Amino acid sequence: YGLSTDFELDQSLSIVMGTFSKALSSSGAYVACNELMKEYLVNNSKGLIYSTALSSFCIGVAMHNWNLLKTLNEIRRRVIGLADHFRKKICELGYQVNGADTNILPIVFNGVDAMLETNVKLSRNGIITSAIRPPTSPTPRIRFAINAMHAEEDLNRVIEVLKQ
Repeated sequence: YGLSTDFELDQSLSIVMGTFSKALSSSGAYVACNELMKEYLVNNSKGLIYSTALSSFCIGVAMHNWNLLKTLNEIRRRVIGLADHFRKKICELGYQVNGADTNILPIVFNGVDAMLETNVKLSRNGIITSAIRPPTSPTPRIRFAINAMHAEEDLNRVIEVLKQ
């Protein structure tokens, strides 16, 4: 659900914004707020005033997936558990992993050559990753995104390749 669900917010004072893109497999975004803020945003936000409405297809996909989110708590816990396991094992190998408490694990490298060499090794073993170089990120990194389709065996296979 995102960070806003981790806190008990005073709903009369709160503005919650979110995206429909990656998490909901659609496009666009939302702002949940009180009526006064809504009127202000509708009349003063250039991004809203000068944009076109979302297609009914995008709205339908976002609505469907929004409702689906409520049923995924166990899966979310499992994915975070897998990510925690993977993070721990990667760190035990001596790699620096940025971020915590998320399913996105960027392994940071001291140089582009070392990062690219590792990426090629992973690729040759059938493991597809995102190798990211400066200036896209401040440091060279390989980005892993753990998802519900991954099993612990999948992650252990990555760890074994990284050990080599």
